Amino acid sequence: MANNNYFEIEKSVFRLLPSRTQKVLRERFGLENTERKTLESIGTDFGVTRERIRQIEEAGLEKLRKQKLPERSLAIKHIISYLEKQGKVAREDLLLEDLGGKNNKAEVFFFLVLAPQFKRNKVSKETYPFWELEEGNATDVQEIIKNVVEQLEKENHSLSPKDIITKGTIDDVDLLLSCLQIARQIEKGIGGDFGLIEWPEVKPKKLKDKAYLVFKEKNTPLHFAEVAKLINLFIKKWDLEEDNQREALVQTIHNELIRDDRFVLIGRGLYALREWGYESGTVENVIARVLEGSKRLLSADEIIDKVLERRLVKRSTILLNLNRSNQFIRNQKGSYQLKSIN
Repeated sequence: MANNNYFEIEKSVFRLLPSRTQKVLRERFGLENTERKTLESIGTDFGVTRERIRQIEEAGLEKLRKQKLPERSLAIKHIISYLEKQGKVAREDLLLEDLGGKNNKAEVFFFLVLAPQFKRNKVSKETYPFWELEEGNATDVQEIIKNVVEQLEKENHSLSPKDIITKGTIDDVDLLLSCLQIARQIEKGIGGDFGLIEWPEVKPKKLKDKAYLVFKEKNTPLHFAEVAKLINLFIKKWDLEEDNQREALVQTIHNELIRDDRFVLIGRGLYALREWGYESGTVENVIARVLEGSKRLLSADEIIDKVLERRLVKRSTILLNLNRSNQFIRNQKGSYQLKSIN
């Protein structure tokens, strides 16, 4: 389709212009694989001022717009169709890549500039450059991005587009996805959900953050050696930047897990995420917390089940700690309670 775009420019559009204007437009937009040049550079070639080149460019575009030929072209219709599927807005670099491929981005950009129904929004603190099909959507995009950022900050973790729609105020999934791509503060994380770009789960830089993502993906306790192995396997899968591909060494990962409060040692070399409900400390400590949090006396089986929810140990180890510790009192019915400290 991109080659046909250029054919229409050459046959139906550029033939209406003087040769000098054609050359100025081709060099300004980088058409026909020419180098995209500045006004000053073209002016030097022609021996005129940059302002004169700007006037020639504007006059040429205005003449083409009045002819209304581009609006009837396949290229314009194709761009309109693309934008409608994107919620009527699209990030510029993605739009050009999708429609122009590697070699014809300049032709797509030319048609975008030429047709009055397309409006370009420049780069800002909040957004990458983007195009919209109708004027008036730019404010909506800014508001949507603002609301999603506030939502992510409130939840304090990445969200899927479905979750954003469920918990937010937008119900147009196509528009939402385009806005997420346009937003400079938001990025798609390794797990496929969207979060703030500074979050480790979105842009993991340190080994401990990569370890956290391994646990999130596997969703099960892991030995520290397995964590190191998985990080090294996932580095390519995650498509991390080159300076962020440091190999994970087993002992280094063990040290990182010990020091980071997100991880809990629950067995011999086995770690889990604290957010899963696992607790640190000795088995005796965990039993004490179980009894302390209970409103009634508990049987040995009940205590064992609750401890196993928080630590990965043998049942016999729990029983041994339960019966040997002077912290716990067992009544005649076999139920346990914490010893009162007076």
